[in-house]
Amino acid sequence: MTIGHVQGNKPFVSVTFLLPNQPAFSLECVVDTGFAGYLTLPEQAVEVLKLPFLQTIPSRLADGSRVMLDSYLTTIRWAEQQRPVEVVATGIQPLVGRALLQGFLVSIDFRDGGDITLETSS
Repeated sequence: MTIGHVQGNKPFVSVTFLLPNQPAFSLECVVDTGFAGYLTLPEQAVEVLKLPFLQTIPSRLADGSRVMLDSYLTTIRWAEQQRPVEVVATGIQPLVGRALLQGFLVSIDFRDGGDITLETSS
């Protein structure tokens, strides 16, 4: 199934958020295989969405520095299934990490306009 596209040399996938008492909505997120978690959202987005706090976790940033980051709980539709996931509040660009890609074969046609496909792996 096609889940995204490449634009400006960045792979974007669409993630559908399912929040209580609100219509479902989708956000374009960059695929970041350097991020081990499920999702990141900017702190302001987490505040606007009123996601419930989960925990504070130690994290190592790309520059090697260590920080403590807050994480929150949300429900998304991913690969045609509803699932609860942890969202880390950080950065300026929503990211999809390796935890969300676990168990799938991800193919990226790395050219502007290229497709990103997702299949269950065997």
